[in-house]
Amino acid sequence: MSIAVVCTSFREWRWVKALEKHVAKAGMEFVHTPAVSSWHGDEQDVMGHISCPNEADQRNFALGRAWDKGHEWAITLDADEVFSLADFAALQAFLGMVHREKSIVLAAKMNTYFKSVDWRVTPREPHAPVIAVRNTTPEPFMDGRCVKSYCCMERWDGGILEHFSWARPEPEIVMKLKTFSHALQVRPGWYEDVWKRWTPASRNFHPLGTGDGYQGVCVSEASQEIRDYWTRAVTHKSKEIEEVAVT
Repeated sequence: MSIAVVCTSFREWRWVKALEKHVAKAGMEFVHTPAVSSWHGDEQDVMGHISCPNEADQRNFALGRAWDKGHEWAITLDADEVFSLADFAALQAFLGMVHREKSIVLAAKMNTYFKSVDWRVTPREPHAPVIAVRNTTPEPFMDGRCVKSYCCMERWDGGILEHFSWARPEPEIVMKLKTFSHALQVRPGWYEDVWKRWTPASRNFHPLGTGDGYQGVCVSEASQEIRDYWTRAVTHKSKEIEEVAVT
């Protein structure tokens, strides 16, 4: 059984390089497809990048590249998401036991970090993102990371997805707020009033103000492996425009 890790990104150079090296240690092919536009359609002219009108189309296009390379499964991660090497191995073993056509695998557990790897959002987000797709599932994404109704859902609780969207250097936060798929829905004044003034005692600090709202944080229990991964990602030499070649 052949499994690839698939990632599409927009100006996520630091995180892509960290993820690529980590996936190589896990013994899987890394299929990265940089995008020509942000996830809410703000196009940039960057040669060699894909041009798709929205997040779902970008994700489906990236899956197609994995299928063209002959992979049966694609582990689908954003550039700022990762599994430990042990959890990557456990997920690969789990995928080998999933035999239904049109299968989609969801992460039952996710650690969301805030400001740094030292602080984890608590309680954990109830959101269960798609983390793997079988090649018999044509173009499953229809709205961001949501999938079409014909998909057969499998929940995997054998590991934890590590999520660093809001644990970045400040310039990257500014860029993310302008380019991610919910950029137009961010709470007015969130960057100045919430991000800049945040302390571990803060409550309801989700940028969209939805769901559980990020009710608080606890001291992170991240392993040394995950801490080292995060440090490499945030300290890697930065570039203003993503220049990672399509692999």
